[in-house]
Amino acid sequence: MFKIGIIVNPFSGKDLRRISSQASNVGNNEKAIKVVRMINSMKVFGAEKIYLMPDNFLLNASIVSIVRRDDKFDSAVELLDFEPTDRPDDTIKAVEVMKNLDISCLIVLGGDGTCRLVAKTEIEVPIIPVSTGTNNVYTQFWEGTTVGIAASYVAINGIDKDSRKSKRIEVYINGVLRDIALVDAVVTDIPYVGSKVVTEPENIKEVIVSMCSPASVGFSAIIGNIAYCSEYDDFGYRLRINEGGKTILAPICPGKLSEISYEEHERMEIGSEHICLPNYDGTIALDGERTVTFRKDEKLSFVITRKGPSKVDVTKTLCEAVGKGFFIVTGHDHGQIKTMNTEFPE
Repeated sequence: MFKIGIIVNPFSGKDLRRISSQASNVGNNEKAIKVVRMINSMKVFGAEKIYLMPDNFLLNASIVSIVRRDDKFDSAVELLDFEPTDRPDDTIKAVEVMKNLDISCLIVLGGDGTCRLVAKTEIEVPIIPVSTGTNNVYTQFWEGTTVGIAASYVAINGIDKDSRKSKRIEVYINGVLRDIALVDAVVTDIPYVGSKVVTEPENIKEVIVSMCSPASVGFSAIIGNIAYCSEYDDFGYRLRINEGGKTILAPICPGKLSEISYEEHERMEIGSEHICLPNYDGTIALDGERTVTFRKDEKLSFVITRKGPSKVDVTKTLCEAVGKGFFIVTGHDHGQIKTMNTEFPE
């Protein structure tokens, strides 16, 4: 018996990028059905309780309604008891509540921005980030059934002790920690938060990444088309935009390649500090959204650390489950699986 938390963001996959680019729009109905498939898998493996975050769109309530049609599982799915505001704080509050409910794993259905909010809570249990958008790097597309199986295995057996925590980019202003990012922090000369999305590359001044790949879309792809850095590497990169430098093409938005001129990129080791002294007012976009404002001549500092969440490698986890006989049925009760093999072979 185990408990699982699920964060389902009703706003993910619906920002301005759906208008300014060819980013896909994942509807709440698709999210709901995907979570139901996760829950169906977890029921088989003995989930005792599954907690969901409330929202005023009734997305999570609809999930509870669908699952409770099965009377054998009607009390196992529960909405957290707080009044939602439909603001980012809801995600943070939900995770903080779940941390006190003895969950063994947290599933996050959203984008990199949703996972960034979860990371701010410094949650210790393993998380499985599931993408619902287009240009995500930290989150990945997984089928709901598969996610439910992986979450069940992790809840029962724990995560690999050798697994390291994710990297994160810590953002300081005048020496004070202001916020974090999981994938990229982008310094812009836009002096207000506004719609949060950075749509024009000419507003970008500097980019700091914890991971980057030419297979990604978004700001990290600017460096990803120059160098490669995985989530397992103990370093990241930084780059300063310069109109007189080298020029590359990069997909900073889905379906759109932009020309970016830059100075030489530099590798950033874990724990090293990069300092930026802007001569303009601006904002810092964290994992794709303008979040932090700063003023001219303030000291901006960026440090990559290993203080992020413990992220589950779904493929590796399921392969481990196969090797340990997790899927071998040892008993039945009226056609239902009663117990699973827990005497794992070496």
